[in-house]
Amino acid sequence: MTEHERDIIITFSDFDTQTRRAKLIGNAGAAEVLYFADERKVMFVQFPELGGITVTSVTSPSAGGEVFGVHSRHMWFGENAYFSQWAGPCRVR
Repeated sequence: MTEHERDIIITFSDFDTQTRRAKLIGNAGAAEVLYFADERKVMFVQFPELGGITVTSVTSPSAGGEVFGVHSRHMWFGENAYFSQWAGPCRVR
């Protein structure tokens, strides 16, 4: 696996504090997600149309400014299951 294959780029935008909805923008397009936040983290939950769930958790910045995330996919395509997980540093813009 190359360094590029290990990296994922996901952007969250358009946060609505009333409905707790935001937009996820990734390599497969954009989708609406729910989000839940407190002083230590933000968690995003998506229920894709094809079935399954994706969950992304992002930490608040540490004392050193680092932010980390975990992105998990639990998907079903017909009879086939697809599971993946990524964890690593995040960039907040």
